[in-house]
Amino acid sequence: MKDKKQFKEGQVALNDKNNGKTEKKINIMRIYALASTLGFQVAAPIVIGILGGQYLDRKLGTEPWLMIVCLFLGLAASITGLLKLVQNIFGEGK
Repeated sequence: MKDKKQFKEGQVALNDKNNGKTEKKINIMRIYALASTLGFQVAAPIVIGILGGQYLDRKLGTEPWLMIVCLFLGLAASITGLLKLVQNIFGEGK
């Protein structure tokens, strides 16, 4: 008979696909927190990059080049922030 671990209410288990052992328990509220911040984490740097680039383009007369550069900087910032957030939640790299 398999050994079943007891989990508190509001927790889920992540299974290791290789051997089926339960590695971690993650609180469901942490999963909801992750889901609620993902959209903001991705959208905010991109929007700030676009708006900042447009502002600089108008001021310096370089349309559309600074907007494009700032857009890519915003994309890089959102991907970096997203990776750090996921690593923090799932504890990778420790």
